[in-house]
Amino acid sequence: MHHVKRIVIICAGGALLIASFIYVFEYSGLFKRTAEHKEALAAYRKGEYQSTVALADDDLKKHPLSAPSYWVKGCAQMLLGDHRGAIRSFSMVLTLYPNDPDALRNRQYAFFMCGEYESAMKDTRRLLRRNSRDVNAHLNLTKYLLDNGKYISAIQACEQAISLCPNDARLWQNYGSSCYEMGYNDQALLCYDSALALSPGKRNALHGRALTLYRLGRYREATPILYELVDRGYKTCHVFWLLGDTYARLSNFEEACICYNEALDSLGYESRLWKAKADAEFNQGRDRAAFASAKMCRELAGDSLSKNEQDVADIQYYLARGYLLDKNIDSACIYYEKAVKNGAADMRNMAEALQRYAE
Repeated sequence: MHHVKRIVIICAGGALLIASFIYVFEYSGLFKRTAEHKEALAAYRKGEYQSTVALADDDLKKHPLSAPSYWVKGCAQMLLGDHRGAIRSFSMVLTLYPNDPDALRNRQYAFFMCGEYESAMKDTRRLLRRNSRDVNAHLNLTKYLLDNGKYISAIQACEQAISLCPNDARLWQNYGSSCYEMGYNDQALLCYDSALALSPGKRNALHGRALTLYRLGRYREATPILYELVDRGYKTCHVFWLLGDTYARLSNFEEACICYNEALDSLGYESRLWKAKADAEFNQGRDRAAFASAKMCRELAGDSLSKNEQDVADIQYYLARGYLLDKNIDSACIYYEKAVKNGAADMRNMAEALQRYAE
């Protein structure tokens, strides 16, 4: 017999691809609990993961078939980001206990993190053969398909998983994300609603719902959802960027600029965000502010600016107007000519602007 101790693992980056728990087995009876293993387990509980690995290795030198030490070493390696080391440790546990689902689940996760998807899928199939209702195995499978752009397969896998495990919000969320990527917007909303019904306030489901509403042009519905994310502490640059875009679509350019500035605190290198801010400032009649944002956009992206020719032309137009305000006529003419060429201004517009300056 053995006793099981659950130890919570928080994954870096917030993407939970595996079970919420990693299980550290404290064997008694079958294996003698050595002093080194007890020390390794104590270090793990204190969050001293480097020491955990060292102490587990000390035990394994003396007891090379100690499954508990391989186990706690593998868990520490996962938290240290040494996923290949974790694969070796959990493989040893599985050599000693071939049908241990928790070791298999942890190795599956480590394979995913190393990009060894075929190996991860083999472990997934083993888990599902053992228990077709293994929610975490389904989650890893659907997440793998979603992350690798296999959206149709992801949708099919989600549907199968939900038929077996209908009350897991994470599966509904993955289903919604797969539908969103395929452009099945109405179905995506239904999936996100199901996820939120099971887990109210679930961040990724709220964000996915807001993105879908924005894509559908339902901006007024998207706005309160984005503020709910902010209120729940999800104050990410991408949430503020989407809020800015939403306000811009609603012609509330003042609020749009406020949100863009929040986003720029973390995404100051993103030329598209500076372009969005320049648009909002121009629509407020703030030519100098639009000029400054346009210069940042051009500095970051160069002459290409964007794959969208209209974006390029708009920036050229804002630069032309700004240089005119600075009385730099040569630069203003250069950018007016570029803007005219790209369709953001016409010759009459350029001539009138230069005439106003002359007056």
